[in-house]
Amino acid sequence: MSRFGATGLRFAAVVIVAAAAAAGAALAVMAAHAATRSLRVTVVEREYRITLAHRSFKPGMVAFVIQNRGKLSHEFEISGPGIAGKRVPGKIAPGAKRLLKVRLRGGTYKLWCPIHAARGMKTTIRVSGAATGTTTGGTTTSGTGWA
Repeated sequence: MSRFGATGLRFAAVVIVAAAAAAGAALAVMAAHAATRSLRVTVVEREYRITLAHRSFKPGMVAFVIQNRGKLSHEFEISGPGIAGKRVPGKIAPGAKRLLKVRLRGGTYKLWCPIHAARGMKTTIRVSGAATGTTTGGTTTSGTGWA
């Protein structure tokens, strides 16, 4: 084999190793991004009830997208393991949307409208299992939430 042929093979081997290393690094970055990405969950507030797209969660970041589809202004607050009471600032006007991001741990969380909780506008969600971002179920409340 000529000297040029051996050099060409070495160069090809270096290129292949570099490409494999770059692909591995890219996969690691994508996996890290997926682990920190928030699960988006729609929360609909109407007079005296809260409807969630999901009710059971895995631990991790959750972005609650609160939509007021009622005729009155509402608020939204969550409390549970590691969260003493996190609230969307101000009132949510009819037709408006707000975003609230929280990191959920295992346990039960209370969600409510502080203005209308006494009229039944409250519910609970459950967090269990490993942090993956998958969810199940759905729920609507109208006066049957937590005591």
